[in-house]
Amino acid sequence: MKPQVLLIGLFHLDRPANGDMIRPTIFDVTSKRRQREIKEVVTRLNTFRPTCVALETAPERMDDVQHTYETYQHESDLTNNERQQIGFRLARMAGLAHLHGVDWNESVKGVPDLGEISALHPEEFETIVATETKRTHQLQQAMEQLSFSDWLDLLHAEQTITASATVYEEIERLKSGRIWIERYWHVRNQKIVTRLLKLAQTTERIVCLYGAAHLPLLRQYLNESNQVEVMTWNDWNNRKECM
Repeated sequence: MKPQVLLIGLFHLDRPANGDMIRPTIFDVTSKRRQREIKEVVTRLNTFRPTCVALETAPERMDDVQHTYETYQHESDLTNNERQQIGFRLARMAGLAHLHGVDWNESVKGVPDLGEISALHPEEFETIVATETKRTHQLQQAMEQLSFSDWLDLLHAEQTITASATVYEEIERLKSGRIWIERYWHVRNQKIVTRLLKLAQTTERIVCLYGAAHLPLLRQYLNESNQVEVMTWNDWNNRKECM
């Protein structure tokens, strides 16, 4: 039986200024309602019986994350970031001593960033951003109305995943955008998958928490490896035998 990787795509709950094209507005993570809903999602994820929790953090930055995980005592100590709200809670519930960082996010010489691409292709890039902003706004509105679990259902629907991939296909049509896609975006996701596959050599069931924009490529590359069984939230949540 192949190791299993459960991919969970998310909006970054603490809205970091990390260079993302769009920074969606997030619900009040600390409200009683949302805390209850987050705990329900974590409990559901724990039925996967994870043997590893992988985070969108570079391995070289994991010492501080690991220390925080080991020393936090109360849920009120957790920051709004999904690594802590979901990752810490899940790892603690599953009895895992260690968390794992699998991210790679470095500048590549000769590769423009999104700001430079925008400056080189202002009209085309503005159209791309406008389309993505509209799509993100629709997801924001749904997030405000739905429970966290139901919103994850929407975020992992095939239509949503396909739409998420489309924005990168549009960027790739731009001359400088193609450079960014081929030499940064694809490379980043390939490196993440390489690290996940390395983990899969020594563990059976990985829950991987990542920004939702990564879902299409992470799933594609993991499937193409033929080394693991890949699932998303909806694949797992819809399994009747696990209800």
